[in-house]
Amino acid sequence: MKTYKFLCGGGIAPFTGARWPEPQSGKPGQWVEAAAVEPCRQGVHACALEDLPYWLQDELWEIELDGDVQRVGHKLVARRGRLIRHVDAWDGGTAREFSDDCVARTAEIAARTRGLEGHAADAVANATAGRAAVTGFIASRVAELDGGVDAYEAERSRQAAWLAERLRLGA
Repeated sequence: MKTYKFLCGGGIAPFTGARWPEPQSGKPGQWVEAAAVEPCRQGVHACALEDLPYWLQDELWEIELDGDVQRVGHKLVARRGRLIRHVDAWDGGTAREFSDDCVARTAEIAARTRGLEGHAADAVANATAGRAAVTGFIASRVAELDGGVDAYEAERSRQAAWLAERLRLGA
C-alpha cells in the first residue's frame, strides 16, 4: 500500500516543526525514527489515500513506513519512515481547484437545505484565503448537517477520490 505525508513548505512537519530529509539523486530521504509508537504523541504519522483530505498542507510526499504500522482513525503511525518522492501535482493551483470543487459542493447542498446558506459564504472566504483543508472540512460538515454522519464520511470519500484522480495517485 502506498502511503502519503503532507508537510508544510520546506519539508517541515506541521505539528513538530521538524524538517524532513528529502530524497536526493533519485534515492529516498534518510529515515526519520521515533523512540516509540504512540499515536498523536510519538511515531511517524502518515496517511493512506482515503485519508488525504484530512491532512492537506503545502507539500505532498509519498512516504515509506517501516515496522509495525498502526491505523488509528484517519492516520497511520509507524516507528520510522522516509520520504520517497514529492507529488509534484499537488501545488497551489491544485489546492485552489480542490477548494473550488468543495465550494461548489457546499453551495449545492446549501441551496437545497434551509439554514445552511451561511456555510457557502464561509467556504468561499476560506477558499479565497487559500485554506484548502478548511474548505474541505466545511463541505464535509455541510454534508453532515444535511444528511447525517454518513454524509460527512461520504463527502470525505468523494474528496479523496477527487484528489486521487487529479493527482494520479494509485493504491
